[in-house]
Amino acid sequence: MNSTDSLSQVGYSPDVEARRLLNGLELEQLPQSLRGLHHLSKFAMDAKPPEKWVTTALNSNSRELIKVDENSRWRLRVNDDAIDRCEKGVPICLEKLTKLKKQSKWMARRVHAELPPGLISTNSELNQSLLHEMLSNTEQTSWLKNKQGLYRSDPSALFEINTPLAVLVSYAKKVHRNNILYRIKVCSDGRHRTFPNPFGTKTGRERPKGNSYVYLSKEQRKIIEPPQDSVIAVLDYCQQEPAILCALSGIDSLLGVYENGDLYDYLYQTGNWTNLTREEFKILVISYLYGIQDESISKKWDVDWHTASQWRKELDHFFSPANKWMDAYSRQAFSRGWVSSMDWRMRVTNLTKPLSLRNWPIQAYGADILRRVCIDLADEKISVIGCLHDAVMIEIPIKDYKQTRARAQIVMGNASAKVLSGFRLKTSIDAMYWPAT
Repeated sequence: MNSTDSLSQVGYSPDVEARRLLNGLELEQLPQSLRGLHHLSKFAMDAKPPEKWVTTALNSNSRELIKVDENSRWRLRVNDDAIDRCEKGVPICLEKLTKLKKQSKWMARRVHAELPPGLISTNSELNQSLLHEMLSNTEQTSWLKNKQGLYRSDPSALFEINTPLAVLVSYAKKVHRNNILYRIKVCSDGRHRTFPNPFGTKTGRERPKGNSYVYLSKEQRKIIEPPQDSVIAVLDYCQQEPAILCALSGIDSLLGVYENGDLYDYLYQTGNWTNLTREEFKILVISYLYGIQDESISKKWDVDWHTASQWRKELDHFFSPANKWMDAYSRQAFSRGWVSSMDWRMRVTNLTKPLSLRNWPIQAYGADILRRVCIDLADEKISVIGCLHDAVMIEIPIKDYKQTRARAQIVMGNASAKVLSGFRLKTSIDAMYWPAT
């Protein structure tokens, strides 16, 4: 299964290096010498892992274009680690999977039979006019609406409305994600395998192709079930994105808050967020770091423009040094024509969106951290079987799982310090999966 064995003497993984060379450029911006690489790299990204002929073709086409150095050898090791995780696989309880698929298919049949096509889009957006036609005069009055007078279809609203139609709309919003569940494959040994596709995004984060457990909801991932002598732990970084930004931009005051408590709680309790829950506020902060504007804040959280503007100004106050740092970072990126982290690089042109550059270092440095976690845990003989954005999934012996889990969290802290100039991110236990009783 390891397609890179024959390339170990070369010192790089051609599919990964080709993507790095092309990253950030659109097809029309590529010179003729790189268009062949673009075509082949698309084949490579669709394979799990890349087929031998694709890797061979990329190798022959990229030898003169890609510099073999210590960085490319490191990326080869990352690629090999991804293949190793793919080979290990994630243990799945077939009985739970079958039951969940039956429930989901029953739900889909009801939606198909009882709701008109197009009421809920594949992006889970509600067709307002279609719903209006379906509602009686009484239901039109009682159905919850936002401040713009539009019918709401968020989970909390549908739960509160609690009519048969609201239940069906709730089912319809889940159907798209359930389509992934239907196609989840389990091998004969009871393990689900998908290639992590390292460096699969412009920021260098992994992006598994196809129907991976990564794209299931947290509730659906309960189908994961280790063998009798093992336990599976999902360990993630606490408040990773704002903490990385504060570390990169040097906001010592907020770093102190993070080290001694909860950064989101501090910001939440300090400002006036007008009935936002703590979880909604967390999404607001992350959206703000992505560059969300007043109009989108108003629409997303159903508040007037004045409130949206006040929220953004309060966050501006907290993150003023970070905004200045991100602005300077973006100007430098446009000036030199590229942006890079420890492991990855993206070309920057006049077509690059400025907002994408704001978030690029946060995601890229987060990916740098996660790669080091996987490699360092492997060196510690702690088995990593999966990654979920900023979390790792480890399968460890049940007899001493607490000690091994604690050791893994120390490794995670050390890995973050390697990337963030000594600053250590905190970790938490996101989920535990136990063998059948």
